Amino acid sequence: MSEVDLSDLLPKVPLEELLLREALGSPGQPAVEVGLPRERFGEPRGRALSNRHLALLRALGGVSYPASRQLLLQGALPRLAGLPAVAAQLEALPEAQYGGELEVMRELELLSHHSAGGGKDEGSGPTE
Repeated sequence: MSEVDLSDLLPKVPLEELLLREALGSPGQPAVEVGLPRERFGEPRGRALSNRHLALLRALGGVSYPASRQLLLQGALPRLAGLPAVAAQLEALPEAQYGGELEVMRELELLSHHSAGGGKDEGSGPTE
C-alpha cells in the first residue's frame, strides 16, 4: 500500500492566525465568543417569580389535566384561599378545555393583556 501525501490538507498559515480569523468571524457568520464569564444564551440567575405566581403554579399543579374550566376551578381554588385576587383571575377564565398549567397560564396572560388595554377589538390590521 502506497503512502498518501496529506500535506495539502494542512493549513498554510500559523495556528494563531486561524484562531483569530475564526474568533472574528467571516462576513455573514457570527463571531465565535471565547472565554465568556457566563453562558451566552441564559440569564445568570434566571427570572424571579412572585409569591402569587408561585402559589398559582402550585394550585394549578394539583389539577388533573385535561380539565374543563369547572374542574380547574374545583381543583385550584381551595389552594388559593389566602389569595382572593389570584382566585378572581382564575374565575375570569373562559369556558374551555385546558390541557395543562402552561395553557392556563398563557390564557391568564392573554386576559391580563386585554384587560390592560393591550389588545385590539377586531382584526390585526391597521385601522383607517
